[in-house]
Amino acid sequence: MAIEKEELALIKGMLPAIGIGTVIVVGVALLGRAFTGRRVYAQDGQYLVSVRYGQWHDIREFIQPSNPDVLAIYSEYGPDYWSLYDFVCRNINYRRDIGEFWQTPGETLQGHGDCEDTSLLL
Repeated sequence: MAIEKEELALIKGMLPAIGIGTVIVVGVALLGRAFTGRRVYAQDGQYLVSVRYGQWHDIREFIQPSNPDVLAIYSEYGPDYWSLYDFVCRNINYRRDIGEFWQTPGETLQGHGDCEDTSLLL
């Protein structure tokens, strides 16, 4: 199933606001909907994703730059993105989801997550 024009515009519009990692995650979710049904859509200015037990969430709920745990890591390793990436590689163990479940950055900092979880953290 091809990505529709409105979904492509959604991805392009989100890029400056939330970062490339999250846009990649949303792109993967859009491609995955061919197998699991529609999982991403826009409504009333919100970009909604179905990534937690079939419940719809605004994608911005998963971007948490003011989370105290995220700020602590950033203050220690940032703003050098290679240091932040190194921290994630060394401290976050890969754990595959059963189904699809996005963690918040605070949940990922507990030491495990999969690809989109670490992307949302970064």
